[in-house]
Amino acid sequence: MELERETKEEMSEKLVFILEQIAQQKAEAAAEDIIKSAVEKKAKPRSAKNKNFRTIRANKRKKLERKQQRKNRRSTFIIATAVMAVVSFVAVLIGVGVKWMLSLWDSLTIEELIYTAFIAPTEGMNAGMLRSLILTLLAVMIPLGVGLWFGLRFIRRNRKNWYFKATALVSAVCVLFCALTLHSAWVSLDVTQFLIDQEIIGSDSDEDETMKVPEKTAVATVAAPSSLVIDESDTEAFKNADYRTPTDSDSFIDQEYVDPAIVPLRFPETKRNLIFIFLESMEITATDVENGGIEKVSYIPELTQLAKENESFSGDEETLTGGFSAYGSTWTVGAMFTQSAGLPLALPISRNSMDTQSTFIPGVTNLGDILKKAGYTQEIIMGSDAAFAGRDNLYLEHGSYLLHDLIWARETGLVPPKYKVWWGFEDKKLFEFAKDDLTKLAESSQPFNYTMLTVDTHFEGGYKCEDCLNEFNSRYANVYACSSRKVAEFVEWVQQQPFYENTTIIISGDHPTMDGDYFRIPRGYSRRTYFTIINAPLEPEITTKRDYSTLDIFPTTLAALGVKIPGDRLGLGTNLYSSKQTFLEIYGESDLNSKLRKKSDLMKELTADIH
Repeated sequence: MELERETKEEMSEKLVFILEQIAQQKAEAAAEDIIKSAVEKKAKPRSAKNKNFRTIRANKRKKLERKQQRKNRRSTFIIATAVMAVVSFVAVLIGVGVKWMLSLWDSLTIEELIYTAFIAPTEGMNAGMLRSLILTLLAVMIPLGVGLWFGLRFIRRNRKNWYFKATALVSAVCVLFCALTLHSAWVSLDVTQFLIDQEIIGSDSDEDETMKVPEKTAVATVAAPSSLVIDESDTEAFKNADYRTPTDSDSFIDQEYVDPAIVPLRFPETKRNLIFIFLESMEITATDVENGGIEKVSYIPELTQLAKENESFSGDEETLTGGFSAYGSTWTVGAMFTQSAGLPLALPISRNSMDTQSTFIPGVTNLGDILKKAGYTQEIIMGSDAAFAGRDNLYLEHGSYLLHDLIWARETGLVPPKYKVWWGFEDKKLFEFAKDDLTKLAESSQPFNYTMLTVDTHFEGGYKCEDCLNEFNSRYANVYACSSRKVAEFVEWVQQQPFYENTTIIISGDHPTMDGDYFRIPRGYSRRTYFTIINAPLEPEITTKRDYSTLDIFPTTLAALGVKIPGDRLGLGTNLYSSKQTFLEIYGESDLNSKLRKKSDLMKELTADIH
């Protein structure tokens, strides 16, 4: 028993010893692991630590770069979208503006556009036209802008990847619309031919463009003697006197122009008064078919009757003739210049500062210059501001006219200080003011030239005053009818005055209406301005219908005052009382306009002072 007890104790001690050894070994192993770990940690290369640090920095940098790229893409996207939006807006603005212009001015020419938009002063312009343009632009731009805004927002929310493409497509369509509209305007205004005529670009044709006169028009001319005075008793020499200036130029204007300053005009011993009435946009088209117009019922019966009872150079025919508005005379100031100077208002394209000038082509001698030299008192009355388009300069420079316009009416108290209807004051007031002016002019012993310009029939639609009746379904037709009555009433008043016996009345439309959507012109119909002369002291040598342009009104006006004109030509105009052919009778409308468009050394010289 004791032996067994001793054996158990020894085994217990051995087991404890073994366990202690194991525990010691584990402790030593653990200690070694700690030491080894510490040593390894201490001995770990610095480069590994740096590598880890660089990796962290690189990741941060990449993250910042990606963030910046997203920011740059967003900025680029915003800028690109803004640019495309601006391009689209400007393209539509230009396109709509051009379409508005072409629809409003049916007969607009490049010359009128250049003169009105870039050369002439716009002071006194009718605010209604500007309102019409603004309203047209707003009517298009607002719905279009709103529609595109919501459409693109919808695409961005639902098809984000399509947004940029959709925006680019919209911009491209707007630019295409603008380009097509400008091309249409370029063709409509015949800009290419204008640039060729002004020798800015060359023509594809090598064809000789020198002037060719048909054989049937050849007229023998007798050169005027150096004294420039021809005995009226020598009828043949007087009629065929040639006062053209020799030139090497092949320009029609340079070859055919007769300078009125060198022609020895002969006024009658008792000089006749002149009342010259420019009727805004008045044309033969407004009368009925039987009398040469296109309407079933005449809008201007009183004017039609005046033309038939007096001299309109229609001969024995029932249909009325009228003046063809040649190149450079298809707008008001161009018409007024042409009808008083026998030249087109064709300024070289480089002369684009007439709004800064105090004169109006001073080198030209026109009706006002001639009558001033002959001792006439001259006045002009118009219901608008005379400064518009340089009309004040035209009449102050050429004849020292007394200007009676909207500003004058305000300053003299004839209308309230801020009064303005339509373009200024209406024709009803204009005719009343004219009666007072003429009564005062007649009190003087001097002959007078009293010029009038109406305004109620200006496009678009005209001004319907309180006296206008509702005879027709169209407002413009009613305005034409009202104007016809007022002119006839005014002529009747003049005929009752003591001064009428020695007074010639000329009534002339300035140009065909520019209201593009009013008259439905039949194919082949030639639109002509209204023209008639009342109480002239002579009869035409030709009793058949004449074909004439507004260029011919200048010398014809002087002839209607009893003035003798050697050669029967002044400027490019022909005296319609004579038997000499007009240039329209010689060349026809198309060829005459083509010749007038050609670059002219004379016109360049006359406009040399325009800087």
